Amino acid sequence: MTTTLQMKFKALGTEVASCVLERNAHVEMALLALLSGEHFLLLGAPGGAKSMFCREITRRIDSARYFEKLLTQFTEPSEVFGPVDLQKLSDEGVYTRKSNGAMTSAHIAFVDEVFKANSAILNSFLTLINERLYHEVGSEPVKVPLLMLLGASNETPEDKSLRAFYDRFLIKMLAPYCVEESSFEQLVTRTFGESTITASVTIDEVKQAQAEVKQVKMSKAAVQSLKDLKLALDTEGMQVSDRKWVQLAKLLRAIAWLDDRQLVNSDDLEILVHVLWTDVKEIRAIERIVYKIANPLNLRAIKFEDKAREVYEKRPQDNAADFMNRLENVVQQITDIANALKDEIARSKTKRVQRANEAYEQIAKWHNELAQIALKRTARMTLAK
Repeated sequence: MTTTLQMKFKALGTEVASCVLERNAHVEMALLALLSGEHFLLLGAPGGAKSMFCREITRRIDSARYFEKLLTQFTEPSEVFGPVDLQKLSDEGVYTRKSNGAMTSAHIAFVDEVFKANSAILNSFLTLINERLYHEVGSEPVKVPLLMLLGASNETPEDKSLRAFYDRFLIKMLAPYCVEESSFEQLVTRTFGESTITASVTIDEVKQAQAEVKQVKMSKAAVQSLKDLKLALDTEGMQVSDRKWVQLAKLLRAIAWLDDRQLVNSDDLEILVHVLWTDVKEIRAIERIVYKIANPLNLRAIKFEDKAREVYEKRPQDNAADFMNRLENVVQQITDIANALKDEIARSKTKRVQRANEAYEQIAKWHNELAQIALKRTARMTLAK
């Protein structure tokens, strides 16, 4: 049986997700970035497997050239764009760079601490990642084969001069450390290294997929949902540029294509929670706006999570009067919230329940923490008798 191109990309994503813990959504968004020709920014502290994530994707694109660099304010252009070709400069008087191994020859690039570079590098980045052109003084612009830039940073840039560069990353996602107990067990028991590759695509297949993505159409319902979304954002004072609307439309076409559809549906808009925010503080507001239009289940899940958080934060302190009765009351309230959300997820007909599941897991984590405290307190009281 002939394997469709969509199936090959899905298999690639599944395999990468099995290599890095708690990164399923990140893998999906990275694939969408690749398919739409956009770029992806990961925000998180060091040690969150960001570089491993990028390498595992690149290893599954046959013959893809990979570039990786940690930037500082002292990084020289030659470290990124290649050293000056002194032989050519001496013989022909032509100022050019040797691109072998440089970012200008890469299909996939991972740049860590991406906002720490000096202006000489960042200015060159702008046209390189947006137009796929590298400009060198005195030379014609050089076309680069870059398919996707994956950037990483501990935080969003505060310097306003970096906003134009920051805006070039259409997709932005937080990359926190693992929180699930099963993930921690794997961290300390698994041997991490280069994984076995059984799913891959070629450079030509990536380009073919990108061409097919462009043929996907917007349904009337999706267009109306986008209009509703724009109105909701405008009402909240969150303006989105014309360029970004064009870019996110490409992203929506990519998710429809990956799902083997020729039309974008309204519920595809859910992925825009990773596109529309600029400051981390805006994420919750963006989630509420987007989910109200694209996925009401996730909106309800957020409300359940917020309600559980309020209850959790009112838990009694260890020395509080009537501690056990108050703690048991809090545990029961969180149990009821978790069960209500679980029932909502079970009844839902939507396929995209990841955010709802994340909310349920967070509520369950609070419940388990408090339940353990209750058990230990009960045990101490029993021993005291």
